[in-house]
Amino acid sequence: MGGPKTTEAIPNYLYHLCINTIAFNNNTINFYLSNLNHLLSILSSTSTTHDFHTATAGHDPYTGSAIVYGLFLCRGDVAVAVCGVCVAAAAQELLKLCPIEKETIIWYDDCMLRYSNRSLLGILDEQYGAFLYNTANITKKDRFEGLLKSTIKAAAAEASNGEHEKKFGTKEAYFTGFQTLYSLAQCTTDLSSGDCNRCLWDAMDDLYNQRYSARQGARRLLPSCNIGFELYPFYNKTNTWTSSTTNKAICGVWVAAAAKELMKLCPIEKEATIWYDDCMLCYSNWSLLGILDEQYGVILYNMAHITEKDRFEGLLNSTMKAAAAEATNGGHEKKFGTKEAYFIGFQTLYSLAQ
Repeated sequence: MGGPKTTEAIPNYLYHLCINTIAFNNNTINFYLSNLNHLLSILSSTSTTHDFHTATAGHDPYTGSAIVYGLFLCRGDVAVAVCGVCVAAAAQELLKLCPIEKETIIWYDDCMLRYSNRSLLGILDEQYGAFLYNTANITKKDRFEGLLKSTIKAAAAEASNGEHEKKFGTKEAYFTGFQTLYSLAQCTTDLSSGDCNRCLWDAMDDLYNQRYSARQGARRLLPSCNIGFELYPFYNKTNTWTSSTTNKAICGVWVAAAAKELMKLCPIEKEATIWYDDCMLCYSNWSLLGILDEQYGVILYNMAHITEKDRFEGLLNSTMKAAAAEATNGGHEKKFGTKEAYFIGFQTLYSLAQ
């Protein structure tokens, strides 16, 4: 992806639950809905400056059952602007999906929002949840499951050891070919380290018990925590977007590594090229400046086949053209373009041209 998520794109919905369907009496429902609207307003406004917040709204002069408790949690790597857009969308959607329920929860890629007529603060909750999974099965299953277990555990340890500011962890590991396994774990910030660790381990057990560990990707969503893994970067790998100065430093590290590697791989050749994820380096005994060169190259590919082939190829054609147009229209500073498009389920197609 080309940079931080700062535009107000439509948040990617994952799942929701309308949990408590117990009917209100005529007096209580009016108080509850009024309090609920006030609560959602508080959470939506707070989400523009925080990635986690809890709130309580209202009073009930009859039974006390109309008081509303709520919280939101944004994914630990997203910008506050993205968090605010996601929570506001979640609040509006929940009122449509669960108009009379006392307890509800909704998950998006970038945030989770829930409310209830009972206190939520600091309480470990695994009672309800959802599984999401990639329909493609994994190759080299035994090796993958061993790698998955170690990366998920590392991400969970990072999350549970987090301070009050953020309980969020990610871990990447090389799998096979040019595939990398990306794992994520996160708890609501109000949990203790012990409760966070327990929630994440229970979520891991759930994935293994349901055999989702044999898929190319899966997520376990619980009210107090969530974990997930994919063979593509479904979070910002640096947790927060790096500055241009830091990005230049990273570029320098990789070019230096490429230079050393080329001297080993091609010690006497007059012309050589090497590619990394983050850079490309080439040299020759003839001028390279401003010359179009397509004479040599390589193709890398994912071994898994796609579902809904016709739809995918049409989407791929349009996104690649859009990325290519952005790159070719770039100035002398940078000829680089990216494009994302929703495909199916919770899968997004990411395209790049440079």
